[in-house]
Amino acid sequence: MVETGEDGPDRADRIAAGADAAKSAWQATLDEAEALAQRRSEEGREAVVVAAGDAGLTTTDDGDVRLEFVVPGDDAETAERLVTEHSLDRFDVYRRTVDQNVFLVVEYFESGGPALLVASTYELRNAGNAFAAAADDPAFYTRLQKLDRTPVAEFAHADRSKFVPEDRVSVGE
Repeated sequence: MVETGEDGPDRADRIAAGADAAKSAWQATLDEAEALAQRRSEEGREAVVVAAGDAGLTTTDDGDVRLEFVVPGDDAETAERLVTEHSLDRFDVYRRTVDQNVFLVVEYFESGGPALLVASTYELRNAGNAFAAAADDPAFYTRLQKLDRTPVAEFAHADRSKFVPEDRVSVGE
């Protein structure tokens, strides 16, 4: 095994350690989403967990920033039903950052009503790119969409700080 320094692990070991950390963080994110759903169910509320197959920040044609979640077919139908039948006008975000990845559970909910919990992860380097290409004071949205980019739901957020670790990403105001 080739070492990069006397005591330092080689590159492959560092990559493997990073992959293990990311895998562990993803499992913890899924577990957190399920635990939150269980708590909501115990409160007598409907709670649906959706694990996004992909997620990333993008800049819209209007210069705003949008966090897009790609949701699988059956989950997309369930999410669309919840959004159509309920206001889901509130949200909360549970976030952790591991290395260059942000792991999120976004809970969209109606007070006393159902909750839609979206588990996802995105890379920090993409966050910087999205904000660099954005307008001076971009609006911030989250969007659930199918793999073919068909929109399922979109939410506007006045405060993006719950979604983006601004201490790690330059989001220039």
